[in-house]
Amino acid sequence: MRLFPPRNRNPTVIGRDAPPGEYQWIRLLPFDEIIPKAITEMYNVLEDAQHQQRSRRHTETDLERQLRLQLTDAQKAVSALLYVRQYTSNTVERRQLTQEAAEIAQTSVVAYRVGGLRRELLARRRRRLERLARQVKAREERRRR
Repeated sequence: MRLFPPRNRNPTVIGRDAPPGEYQWIRLLPFDEIIPKAITEMYNVLEDAQHQQRSRRHTETDLERQLRLQLTDAQKAVSALLYVRQYTSNTVERRQLTQEAAEIAQTSVVAYRVGGLRRELLARRRRRLERLARQVKAREERRRR
């Protein structure tokens, strides 16, 4: 089971706010333009690693556990970046945040596949990004009052 639908180049079209019996259609951006492939791949690899962790047939080794936790750190860092991106109005900054999130995701997937541990570096980066996300959240809450 995958968290995200298969990638396709066709835009998604859905019905919305239509009276019964009638359809009103809106066009959305293609999935690729919203979430880079590296992020989707990271979530899929993390899902597989969590499935393997819960497996009764396979006992997770210490290295596999560390690699899974590294992927979890990457997922939290990417989530924090995408949260900050959501409240960023400047297009250039949004693109940079997306690129940084994709780079974190790609690095973590490659490290998982080759068995390279860089967990402490990634954990520090995750903590910094989560702090940034908390600051953005506090700013948005103050703005709404």
